[in-house]
Amino acid sequence: MSSVIVDGIDFVLDLARGNKSRVGSVDRSAMSSSIMLCYLGFLMFWCFVWALRTNRHFSSVATIGAVLQCLGLTVMSIKVQGQKSVKGLSSQMLVMMFMMLCMRLTCTCVANGYIPVDKSGDKMYQLMDIGSLVNVVHLLYCVHKTYVHSYQEEHDSLPIIPMIPPCIVLACFIHGWFNKSFFFDSLWAASLNVETLTLLPQLWMMANIEGKVRGMTTHFVGFWIASRVCYFTFWRYAHEELKKKDDEDDPNISGKYIMVAYVVQLVLCGDLAHYYLEAWMGGYDGSTKTKGRSELEL
Repeated sequence: MSSVIVDGIDFVLDLARGNKSRVGSVDRSAMSSSIMLCYLGFLMFWCFVWALRTNRHFSSVATIGAVLQCLGLTVMSIKVQGQKSVKGLSSQMLVMMFMMLCMRLTCTCVANGYIPVDKSGDKMYQLMDIGSLVNVVHLLYCVHKTYVHSYQEEHDSLPIIPMIPPCIVLACFIHGWFNKSFFFDSLWAASLNVETLTLLPQLWMMANIEGKVRGMTTHFVGFWIASRVCYFTFWRYAHEELKKKDDEDDPNISGKYIMVAYVVQLVLCGDLAHYYLEAWMGGYDGSTKTKGRSELEL
């Protein structure tokens, strides 16, 4: 255990000092150790949050989703730095994540309408989204600066600019009222709309490169799917609170819209998992065995 910790610390310190070249061999042992340290750190953080900040309240499921999202992005950052490659990773997806997180943090740091009602919604939930944002900025820097030589720009061709205005306009017409502010309620709804479309550029890129998945770590895919399941579970119950209590005939359009958005996200997650399943199955097929396994290791 001590050697794992030492290797992990050395790996992180080398990255921080800039001792790792942009190309070269990969120290898989040190990288694996650093990932284990990452898991340990997040586990200790969640134990602290669960014991002292959640009050064992159901709303902490949303905080779990934020923790899993941040953990997945952190592991992907470590993998990109360790592998010295962003091959197969969509910059367009990262840009959409950046916009979504900026919109959401603007709401959750100023207003308290869409955060967990337990103590984990006070700073802990926002801290995880800030951690996710930092990782996204780091990955964008790797894509366009540090490891730009490995970025497959020709395959990352899905235009995202036409997607953003409809997300914002739709949010102005369909949004909740938890923040009791047209601006902040609409902004949160816009972040939800952008979040729903976030995986499309990555799926488009995977289709263009014939389903190869090297740019997305298995860890990230698993944690991203788990985080969407947590958010879906949270809103499965919370969306009912958007129904007007003084109107029994209220159709609760905004609440149902949130549920539809997360169902769509789960469907897209299923498509992403399908690519990984195909790569895994292909990894056992004779001549493609090494190829399939190597693409799943990143």
